[in-house]
Amino acid sequence: FSQKELMISRDDGPAWKRAKTLAESFEETSTNEGDSRESLLSSTSSLMSTSSALNCFPLTALGSEWQSTLAKARTAVVLLRVALARNFQEEEPGTSESTGFVVNADRGLILTNRHAISHGPSRVTAIFLGSEELPCKAVYIDPIHDFAFLHYDPRRLCHTSLSEIPLHPEELEVGMEIRVVGNDDGEQHQVLPGIIARVDREVPECDEFSDENTFYVAAASNTAEGSSGSPVLNCKGNCVAMNTATASSSGGGFFLPLERICRCLSLLLQMSSTIPRGTLGACFVFRGLEEARRLGLPPNQADRIAGILVVLHTVRGSAAANHLRNGDLLLALGGQPCLNFVCLEEYLDERVGKIAEVQICRDGKLLDVRLPIEDLAAMVPSDILEFGSGVFHDVGYQLAAVYNLPIQGAGVFVARAGIVFEEVLSDHSCVLTHVNGRPTPTLDEFISRITRLAANERFSFGYLDLSDLGKHRTHQEGTACMALAWTGIRAWQARGLSRKWQPRDLPQLAGEDASPQQCLPSQRSEAKALARLRRSLALVHFRVAGDFAESRVEDADDAAAGCLRQGVAVILDADAGLCVTDRATIPELLGQVELTFAGSSQVPAQVIFLHPHHNFAFLRYDPKDLAVPALSAPIYNRETASEDHGRVQQDEVPENQGEADEENEEDEGEEEEKESDEEIEIGQKDAESREVDVLVQRICSYVGLDEHGEIVAQDVEASSEFPDFLHQEPSCWRQRNAELISLSDEVPGVGGVLCDKAGDVLAIYLRFPANSEVEFYGISVGYLGRLMETLAISDAPLACKIASLDLEFSSKAFETLKWEPRARRLPTKWLKGLAEVPARVLSVRGVMPRGAAEGSVEIGDVLLEVNGRTVTGCDSVEQVLQGGLSRPFQSVRMTLYRCGQMIHSELPVAWISSDGATRVLLWAGAVLRETPRAVCEAFGVPEDLELPGIFCTKVLPGSPAEEYGLEHSAFWRSAGGLLLRRLDDLLELAQDTCIRVETINLQGRDKVTHVREDPLFWPTVELRCGVSGTWTRLEH
Repeated sequence: FSQKELMISRDDGPAWKRAKTLAESFEETSTNEGDSRESLLSSTSSLMSTSSALNCFPLTALGSEWQSTLAKARTAVVLLRVALARNFQEEEPGTSESTGFVVNADRGLILTNRHAISHGPSRVTAIFLGSEELPCKAVYIDPIHDFAFLHYDPRRLCHTSLSEIPLHPEELEVGMEIRVVGNDDGEQHQVLPGIIARVDREVPECDEFSDENTFYVAAASNTAEGSSGSPVLNCKGNCVAMNTATASSSGGGFFLPLERICRCLSLLLQMSSTIPRGTLGACFVFRGLEEARRLGLPPNQADRIAGILVVLHTVRGSAAANHLRNGDLLLALGGQPCLNFVCLEEYLDERVGKIAEVQICRDGKLLDVRLPIEDLAAMVPSDILEFGSGVFHDVGYQLAAVYNLPIQGAGVFVARAGIVFEEVLSDHSCVLTHVNGRPTPTLDEFISRITRLAANERFSFGYLDLSDLGKHRTHQEGTACMALAWTGIRAWQARGLSRKWQPRDLPQLAGEDASPQQCLPSQRSEAKALARLRRSLALVHFRVAGDFAESRVEDADDAAAGCLRQGVAVILDADAGLCVTDRATIPELLGQVELTFAGSSQVPAQVIFLHPHHNFAFLRYDPKDLAVPALSAPIYNRETASEDHGRVQQDEVPENQGEADEENEEDEGEEEEKESDEEIEIGQKDAESREVDVLVQRICSYVGLDEHGEIVAQDVEASSEFPDFLHQEPSCWRQRNAELISLSDEVPGVGGVLCDKAGDVLAIYLRFPANSEVEFYGISVGYLGRLMETLAISDAPLACKIASLDLEFSSKAFETLKWEPRARRLPTKWLKGLAEVPARVLSVRGVMPRGAAEGSVEIGDVLLEVNGRTVTGCDSVEQVLQGGLSRPFQSVRMTLYRCGQMIHSELPVAWISSDGATRVLLWAGAVLRETPRAVCEAFGVPEDLELPGIFCTKVLPGSPAEEYGLEHSAFWRSAGGLLLRRLDDLLELAQDTCIRVETINLQGRDKVTHVREDPLFWPTVELRCGVSGTWTRLEH
């Protein structure tokens, strides 16, 4: 190298100073070119292993003999974008990048690593030097070694010249100078130098793949992620090995030899329909002469060899397991010496299905055994089953070897547990052994058992947890609940040499729902009030709908906790089967709900209404499913209590009151000053008008359930609080406009009720989603209002609506008003009047974009009156709005105070239905729904989009949406040139090779993406909820 040819970085670090010194040294000793160059190459190779910054060498800096070689090779090296569509074995779905290179330009064959494209379902796109993209399909994936061949159509290349890299494994030797050309660390066409250090290294231990019965090549190449599948070139431009893995700590690279690759390529070029790959079911390692002698190698054999193949382990269930043992020395196959892996594999591959004559040495004794040579390709799972967002297949050769499982009849491997098994199995690698006591040794047996289960039927299963076999290796038992409503059940089969995946027919499914399990509750002696409340509480289990779920438990420690939520439901109407729980337990309409009464009786339930403002999720169950009927909770009656305390209820004021207020507002000067000195009448708003204060005084006990459904009780002291719940994820609901109840001491359980001495329920003690966790508060039963009566008798609960002002309030104590700036301070009459009651002043914190109040109310306005009723807290507004359920109205009269002015206006009322998505669309792996109300509140909707609009809540891994860069939490403006307003607009799109999608993220930035659909693994699926709360699944 010359100093000028080096691209010195701006970073003047030690590595670059050393590089500069090396270049200067080379110039000074240029007369002795041979020795200096060899020394420099050795030093530079060492430097490259410690500093990746030198990867920016120009081609001229690599020597003139490399320039033409690398220039030609660059056109044959491609970037592979791979999307794994499903979990397979222990590989996760998702999109990744790797490298491949053309080995036959006329036929369009690309060589890459097996672990880059997987044995499972995948989509592969090759990106050539000129940024041309072509789809590829696998034509051969080796069952054990880490290589695979892809095919592209060379006729579709327009701007890239056809070139290929020849394979020459015979040219590989120690000390050879090499170049690795690939997409190192995501950067296309990086050139990394190195020198071959070893050609007989053992198989590296990697998480990405497993291999056996081969040597690996080692070199200090400093390769990184993304360079898998890169060609290892010599100065002639020939490929002598393929990059497979890297040691990140040392910068060493591990390369796969090409002997088996060349054989397979030759058969592919001959259009062979099969590529035989044989195995004895045993893994061998190469050991040196000294270790072979310790293992019993006879002296007459030791003189002729430098090393020998030794049995490392055998696969259970194979023929070798009964005849070979760990430590056996392999001497000969078919009467011919077998001294390396090339001899071993050539012998086995040519004799698949035949008998191998094997000579071994065990503890100094020569043994001759006859072993069948099995088809290695047939031991790779070729069928997968999917239901409940879970993926299942047979245990293949690799899993059997890694976990020491039988190759046949070990059970069904759980590649992904899904919503059915996730509660028990979490994200552990497991094998299912039986369903309801009937063995499931194969996937076919598992399918026959699973398809006999009805929807929502509970069943038992056995499993072996493979996640930590060092601690236990015993079969375990679990129970699960069958769920097919949202995901359906599908199966695929890989066919042929290319493992092309096709749908597979399944047996007819069981049609009817299973009857719930009924058990008599255990008898316990308790106080009368507690006994009654015990039958008014139920434990709630909610399982999210797998891939369609909008949210998971924020503080979940593992996958099981992330799919299962637990809380307490309070029975509101036992005859109608109506109960209520919190929205931390039931965050959305789509999911599986199960109620447990008295700790033993389990019944299914449906989510029928999610309150848009308050922490209420209403459920309905069939009372006939209970062996012992539940009891309605004794709910505190606000109206009766008001009469007892002599309170006067008044929802409206005379019609001319608003006109009089307007006239007073128009008065100027002396009249306004006179008004300010007068006190207003707040007779209807005395000290007992604030319901929350009454409840706090009466609350004396907490009654709830623990996580096992056992009743718990404790005396408590309560106080009122107005917590501030911040926005979390864009589509996550949050509590607002309610004064809540907090307890002085922590209470046990997962929720319950707050009662007075008589056992009447004054408030429901629930979990509230708060920031990144959940918090417990009580919320007055007064906020339930007449809504629970409406839902109890409605046949279409999701169609029920509540009144809303489309405003969010903040609350502050009256005493803080004296610290307000003069321009924002309330008039004297209001200050004197509110001083007589324990009032809290409400100011507008948020206005719903495009809502009923937009343009009429501004942030910072102080709310004084609603329909002539003085506002002393959130319950004042709530009582007025709840009156609309019995006598619907279209507007309310409001008195606001804004920067020194009294404003009287009539505000339209928005009638809104249940929160949560009632339609969910899965398109190309993007989970879409109409824009959630929570998103509108926090971010608004772009002005050029028509409501309700389409919003993407999730992009599933391995889907076309992920592969082509679509983002979650984004609005969809158009698709295929069609403006999108509703989900139906997207269904009208005709399937095309490539669809243009325009999106807008929450910061208002536009993005244009082109998506190619995958109808085989990612069909368009719609989930639709009827007005009764029942979900149906449609596949378009």
